[in-house]
Amino acid sequence: MAFKLAKAPIKSDATVSVSVPGHKKPQEFTAKFQVMKHEDYRERTEKRSDDLELLKDVVIGWDGVEDESGNDVPFSEAALVEMCEYTFVRTAFLRTYNELMFGYTAAKN
Repeated sequence: MAFKLAKAPIKSDATVSVSVPGHKKPQEFTAKFQVMKHEDYRERTEKRSDDLELLKDVVIGWDGVEDESGNDVPFSEAALVEMCEYTFVRTAFLRTYNELMFGYTAAKN
């Protein structure tokens, strides 16, 4: 199969594995990411911009996030910000996005 260079913005899904304090096994959900071009990514990371602002730009949805009662939590910027108040969740988002950007894990399309 040939490599196809996309002209449109690239969107990709990836599994976010969150090591939750007090739980033996990581909890997982699927995040939908907007993939940045390398130059944009480099500029953002060189300036050491706030990682939450980066996540607001690149996380565009999710599946498999539930509240304590088992109800689906729809994606919104406010819900993302609330989740990212926990460092272990924010770190999981950032790790997954960096893995996706650098090709360390297979993305689900």
